[in-house]
Amino acid sequence: MPQCAWGKTQTFAREISFRLLKIPVAHGAAVLSPNGRWLAVSSEASKVRGTVFYDFQSGHSWTDSRGEEPLAWSKDSRVCLSRSSREWRVATPERCESHSILRQPLVGVPGFLRESGIAAWTPRTRRLVIADGEKNTQIRLWNGRQWTRGIDWGRVLKFPEWYQGEVAPFDLTWSRDERLLTIRFYGRAERAEGSALHTVVFAVRGRKLKDVWGEDTGEVAWLDERRMMFKGDDGGMGGATDLVVAEPRTKRRRVWKTNVLAWALSPRRDFVCALLGNGDLVRSSTRRPVWQVIQKRALSRKIVTSNEVSTWFQLDVSPRGDMVAISRVLGGRGVWLFSTQPQKPWTIYWKSPTDSIGIVGWAQGRSLPLVQMGQGQSDVEDAPTRLGQLQKSSSL
Repeated sequence: MPQCAWGKTQTFAREISFRLLKIPVAHGAAVLSPNGRWLAVSSEASKVRGTVFYDFQSGHSWTDSRGEEPLAWSKDSRVCLSRSSREWRVATPERCESHSILRQPLVGVPGFLRESGIAAWTPRTRRLVIADGEKNTQIRLWNGRQWTRGIDWGRVLKFPEWYQGEVAPFDLTWSRDERLLTIRFYGRAERAEGSALHTVVFAVRGRKLKDVWGEDTGEVAWLDERRMMFKGDDGGMGGATDLVVAEPRTKRRRVWKTNVLAWALSPRRDFVCALLGNGDLVRSSTRRPVWQVIQKRALSRKIVTSNEVSTWFQLDVSPRGDMVAISRVLGGRGVWLFSTQPQKPWTIYWKSPTDSIGIVGWAQGRSLPLVQMGQGQSDVEDAPTRLGQLQKSSSL
């Protein structure tokens, strides 16, 4: 199996530089559109306050002054949903237009009021589902014109009355044919970002939900209309567990790879990359589990076996599927870049000049990822950050 052709990866960090985007300091996570053209961030600057949309094609930005936190782009990248303390809004940045689609007051008790709720667009028909936060277990669907009445998914799961107020939905995911909806949720337990939560799969038909299947899982992704992939329950500790493929309707479940720390699908969903507990980086077709080693000891054993909370990892695959980027979820100071082709191996490590860094994704027309850089507050939610585009200093 071919090994890294470049020996010490740190030697080649000088080949990578970065350029800060000309947008205000961001508060919270940056959300990149599926086609990589638009970047949405929340700004609390005195002169620019609201949801800022940066256009990578023109290099210009537009601000929705009534927006606050960007949440989700439609699959065609035309509209973006944002949430504020008073309402849900939909913005069309190409037209510099936005409007409110649902009024929603603050959730909580006096002195502890905050926004709440999560949302997801359907892959094809641009329908939208919104799930409330800790207030209750209601979801609503929007078809672009009107909302359905709330559906109590907690009641479908037979939650006791006392428990419903303790549930916080964390993630929504539609199946590729829009017939199944996954909701990941947990109670008030403190768990790190990316750790396993409980996932339930509902069949959606009109205003009715049917409980199909459930399990404790990590992040969920649909491979096709019937199969979903996830990292198994790690007890909230972020350690290496099984990478699983399940068919919710048939209740079939198969372990594809053991000892997986982190994983990511290619944009075309034709292969999956995984970082193993021994530091190896591997890949397999999503048709069936046939694994190839991309890089032996891609990360050192010292890094992957550390007991620090900062050793949760994030993997991202480039739009062309030729590169995988790895960073730490919390406290990371750099980005590892690897070729996904075992026949053409190369490796680069780039160290950030800031105290923390995260991978946002790949902007349109860029061969290297966009990163979000903070200054010493990696464990503080909504800490100020800047956005930087990695670029080649010379030919690689």
